[in-house]
Amino acid sequence: QDNKYRVGAVLLDVTDLDHVLSRLDEPILEPVAPYEVEGDRPDTVFPCGVILIGETLFVYYGGADKYTAVATIEFKKLLNKLT
Repeated sequence: QDNKYRVGAVLLDVTDLDHVLSRLDEPILEPVAPYEVEGDRPDTVFPCGVILIGETLFVYYGGADKYTAVATIEFKKLLNKLT
């Protein structure tokens, strides 16, 4: 293990949130930028919230326990990977 904190994605059953329908094998966000790699908790990204605006998913996240940032992904692209 490299002790890096990454963000993954899962698709849950809307009627039973304990039932995982699918999970990505690779992270959708991992620490690579200097503000994610260097800080109070190096090599860490952790999601804080998401907003869907149009077709774009905005993922707000903390980097290295010191910074706040946002990453985007096309929602359909993420959903297609999960299905």
